[in-house]
Amino acid sequence: MNNNCCNEGLAPAELARRQPKRSPYNSSETLFTALDVYYDDVPHSAGLNMAVDEALLQYATHPVIRFYRWRFPALSIGYFGRFADVATYQIERDLVRRWTGGGIVFHGEDLTYSIVIPANNAAFFVTSISVYEEIHRALCAALAETGQYAVVAHSDDPARLNASVGARRAALSDAGYNCFTTPVRADLLINGRKVAGAAQRRQHPGDRHWERFGRTICAGFIGELQGA
Repeated sequence: MNNNCCNEGLAPAELARRQPKRSPYNSSETLFTALDVYYDDVPHSAGLNMAVDEALLQYATHPVIRFYRWRFPALSIGYFGRFADVATYQIERDLVRRWTGGGIVFHGEDLTYSIVIPANNAAFFVTSISVYEEIHRALCAALAETGQYAVVAHSDDPARLNASVGARRAALSDAGYNCFTTPVRADLLINGRKVAGAAQRRQHPGDRHWERFGRTICAGFIGELQGA
């Protein structure tokens, strides 16, 4: 199932066309019945990381998860963000636009992953919040295997939830808005602090889900996503 496909000398499109081993698993309780896994062991520049994600979005024919790191300190903004809002950071960090929405995220030593779901896959038709929750449940279980207790944030009060989501959306226009400072429904928390959040963007030919986290728990996370 696992494949080291990434090499600094390969073009993003060539990386995306390489097909890793696939591990099919049939279960009505898991989000994916098969998942292509890419371990990008070589840290890349912010621009190359986003270029590889773009290539996967264009060429992936099965659900794909890619794990990667950053060669230099970077700051990413959401697809609809404005570079003018973060221009003051360009002296100290690479600036790049993500293929998903959301606010700004600072990158350095974090491990990041992206998931691409082709439009012809059953998971593409699952609601955005359901995909978000399922992925974070899998990540929560993988963290538990390492002895870290995490919870998936939820709200039983619709008014409170809507207010929280509304506040986060309103903050998207603020230059200082940081995705990891404002927990909302389905974010991952440890001791009340947000440790994992994500963004999605749906478009033809597929849906892209993006996230970062700070622990190397890839194998357990993948297993939970597939029910292995």
